[in-house]
Amino acid sequence: MLERILEDGEKLLIPNDVEMTGQFTATGLQSEPGGIAYYVSSVTGKNDYDGKSSATPAPSITKALTFCRASKGDTIHCLPGHIETISAAGGLTLSKAGIKIFFHGTGSTKATIQFTATASTLLVTAANVELYGPRFLTGIDAVVAAIHPRAADFKMYDVEFYDDAAKATLIQVLTTSAAHRLVIDGYKYFASTTGSVKSDGIKTVGAIDGVILKNIDISG
Repeated sequence: MLERILEDGEKLLIPNDVEMTGQFTATGLQSEPGGIAYYVSSVTGKNDYDGKSSATPAPSITKALTFCRASKGDTIHCLPGHIETISAAGGLTLSKAGIKIFFHGTGSTKATIQFTATASTLLVTAANVELYGPRFLTGIDAVVAAIHPRAADFKMYDVEFYDDAAKATLIQVLTTSAAHRLVIDGYKYFASTTGSVKSDGIKTVGAIDGVILKNIDISG
């Protein structure tokens, strides 16, 4: 394992065959003992690969989640160039508790989650799920509500959310009343100048305890 010391003094352990190109500056990144790292690539991944190395990646986050164990410190590393397409409601559902997902790469090569239907949603139904450096892209106009946390202790760090040309997301993040202790630290929205009228960037629903929003850059 490689070790990187972050700006705040925290340690991040990285599997040897992953090049760390993202800037993950959040706290709490120490890998747990016994955790297994899985790899994802829509470019080179195959369903019959075990996902345990960058040479044998799973083709999607959905597939990698089937390998992961809940609350055991397992991580998913989305390799540069990966595109996870969400074409339906719940098209990607994060249902394993305690999973951390890292998005590697820079610029347009950064691992990306793309919404391609107006009903497309990323659902979070398990507690203690964390995303580091995710890049989201709107691939169709009038996506209703893209990211939908429905469980406690969901965290996102260093987020980039892009609307493609003439394509807009009406609500980027929409919680339920179960999303207690939601943390979003580092969030930048790149709005389209045309497309449907946007209504909300981050919208919480119900009496949610302990929400933390930091370093948020949303305009449009």
